[in-house]
Amino acid sequence: MSQWISIEAAAEKYRLEKEYIWLWVEMKKITVSYENDTVSIDDDSIQQFIKRTKLGITSEYIDELEQLCMEKNKTSRLYASLLNMRDQELMAIRGQSSRLDGLWKMVEEQYERLIDFCRENRRLTKHLDEVIILHETGLRVSEFCGLTVDDVDLERNVVRVEHQLLYYAGKLFIEAPKTKQGVRTIPMSAKAKEAFEHMIAIRPRLDKEPVVDGYSGFFQITPYGKPRRTPSVEANLKKIIMKYNESHPQDTLPLITPHSLRHMFCTRLVLSGMNLKAIQYIMGHKKMEMTLELYSHMNEKNAIKAFRHYMASDTNFDTNSYKNM
Repeated sequence: MSQWISIEAAAEKYRLEKEYIWLWVEMKKITVSYENDTVSIDDDSIQQFIKRTKLGITSEYIDELEQLCMEKNKTSRLYASLLNMRDQELMAIRGQSSRLDGLWKMVEEQYERLIDFCRENRRLTKHLDEVIILHETGLRVSEFCGLTVDDVDLERNVVRVEHQLLYYAGKLFIEAPKTKQGVRTIPMSAKAKEAFEHMIAIRPRLDKEPVVDGYSGFFQITPYGKPRRTPSVEANLKKIIMKYNESHPQDTLPLITPHSLRHMFCTRLVLSGMNLKAIQYIMGHKKMEMTLELYSHMNEKNAIKAFRHYMASDTNFDTNSYKNM
C-alpha cells in the first residue's frame, strides 16, 4: 500500500529543496495525489526516483526537462543555451535580474507614495479603499465592480469571485468571469480586510437597492444610487495620479491603472515564492502559461539553480564554470 507524504515532509526526509520535488511532480517522475485539495506524493515513488538518479542522468531525462521548460517558461531559452554561455553572458543575465529587482522596488515605492497622497488629501481619501483592494486582491476591475456584500466573507477572510459587472449600449449587466478559471476564492490580506470593512461601514443605506440581473447589495454605489462601473474606477485612479503630479512636478508618477495594480499583486506573489499553480488559481488565469509569460523574469534564478542541481549529478558534465551563478 502506498504511503503518502507531503512535499514538505519529503523535502525534510530526503534533504531536498521543495522546488526540486515540485519539478519532479510536473515532470511526472513521482506519483502525486491532489485528494481533498491537499498535495501528497507517494513515498515509494520518490525513493525509486532518487535511486535511479544516483546512477546518472540520462539524455532522455535531459530532453524531458528541457521540453518542460520550453512549455512552461520563456526562461527555458536560458536553460537551453547554458552549455554554450560564456561567463560574461551569465554576468549580463545576473545584471538584468538586478535591474528587474530595482525596477520592482521602484514600482512599489510609487504605489506607497500614491497611497500616502490619498490619505493626506481629503477629497481623494474616499478612493483609498478601492485602490488598496485592487492592489491587495488582484481583482479585475469588472470583478471588483460586480462584488456584492455577500461575496466578501470577513469571517473566513476570503473574497468569492463568481461574476463581473459590465456596461454596454447604455445598460448594466452581469456576466460570468472571462473563463471558468475566473470563478475562484481569493484570500484576503489584513490591508484588504480593513479596506472592505471600511467600505461596508460607509456604504450608503438605500431605500431601494439597485438590482442587476438578479444581483443586489453591490459594494460600490454612486451618489445616484447605481452600481459603479469600470470607467468610473479607472477615472478615479487617473484623477489621483493627475492630482499627485500637479502637487509634485519634480517627482511625478507614471500612469497607474487598475490592471497595473493586478500585475503588481501577481508579481508580489511570485516574488514571495508561492507555488505557481496556486498563483494561477488566485489570479484566475486560464493557463499556467499566462502566469509564466507575464512574470517569467522572476524565475530566472530558480531556473539556473535547478539546472545546476541536475547537471551536477552527471559525472560527464563539468559544472565548475557555473558554480558562481
